[in-house]
This record gives sequence, C-alpha cells and structure tokens, in this order.
Amino acid sequence: MSGDITVPATRKGKDGSLQVRLQLRPHASLLLQTAEAPAAPRHSYEVVGGGWLVHPAWALWFEHQAPFVPQNDFIGAPAFWHDKGNGPAYGSYAGPATYSTEWWVDIHHDAQWTLDLGRLSATAEVILNGKSLGKAIGPSYYVRIPKGALKMKNRLEVVVSNTMANRIVYMDREGIPWKTFHNIDMAARRPENRKGGIFDASHWKPQPSGLEGPVMLIPHEGYRGH
Repeated sequence: MSGDITVPATRKGKDGSLQVRLQLRPHASLLLQTAEAPAAPRHSYEVVGGGWLVHPAWALWFEHQAPFVPQNDFIGAPAFWHDKGNGPAYGSYAGPATYSTEWWVDIHHDAQWTLDLGRLSATAEVILNGKSLGKAIGPSYYVRIPKGALKMKNRLEVVVSNTMANRIVYMDREGIPWKTFHNIDMAARRPENRKGGIFDASHWKPQPSGLEGPVMLIPHEGYRGH
C-alpha cells in the first residue's frame, strides 16, 4: 500500500538455512523477494508496545451533500458520526469527512514512528503537516511516519470515507429509486433484507462511520526518547 521497500534482518539456522525475521500486523501481508545485494538497502523496523495519545481536541467537518450536509463540530476526541445528533444528516451521510487536530510534541526528530488510528470505518487517508502519508483500508489502520516528518508542532488530518450503506438505507426509507439494473433482479441473500422480491435496507440501523480512535503515536524498536 505504501510502496515501502525494506531489508529484513536475517541469520543462518543451525541446519544452514536462511532465516528471515518479519513482523506482520493482524490481517497484514507482504511480498518477500530474494536478491543478491540491493543497491540502496533500507533497514527494516519493528513496532513496540506503548505510545502516546494524539492531542484530544479535534475538529470534524464534512465535504459533500449526500443527502444532507451534517453540521461541522469540535469534538474532545475522535468519535463515529453515524449516531451523532438527532437529525437524519449524520446517520444517512455517505462520503468523506475530515478529522483534524494540531498539537505540540516533544520528540526526537530522528525517531521512527507509526500512527495507530485505532477503530475506524471504513477507509482513511492520513495527512501530516500538509503531506499525505498514504491510505489505510483496514481491518487494522496503521501508517508509518517517515523520518523527519514529525515536527514540534503538527497538524494531522484523517480523511475518513464510509460505505454507501447509510445512504442506501435513507433512499429505501424515502422510496427514492436507486436500483438501476435492467437485466437482473437485485436479490437479497437474507430473507429479512427482501421486500417485494428485491433487496431492501429500510429497516437497517445506521452503520458505523468515521474515526473512533484512540489515535496513538507508537515508537519503533530502538527509540530512546521520551
């Protein structure tokens, strides 16, 4: 996803075989390629436990009208937006929304860090100090912070996009046509999601949408800061 190329630590086993040390998060995958000697080797890194909570004061704003524009808000900590407020805007919104915060941090600038976004639904792009660090599609949401990207004062933006489920629920409840298939039926796999022989989601509750966190800065192995 990120395009990172690293050189893992290796050693010889007792039987003479080559052993490669890898670290994968839950549900993660990677490609392992053997080579003679890379032209520009980049050392691997490992994430250790612990870390620091990113500043708790966040802003949340919405970018599109789908079908309503929810009210922008200042929040004490990241929270899902699907069940926020009493009106239909939050629960029926489908599209991107941006969580942003600014904070000061006393760190060693040469340290390597990973940003753990915690619980999120469904995808996100992470922007640190105006530069995109990449996209996270889950089910675990982590991005690596390049060396030197973290400053004393930082602005973090997490652009979260949910699925179309909540918009579909709204359209089915309001009787708004959206099934435009001509040659097939829009069949429902489960009987409870079938109405008039076709799929219907009007009885669904709003699906989780947004960023719940907690958002943490996690140092890599070998960091000796505070």
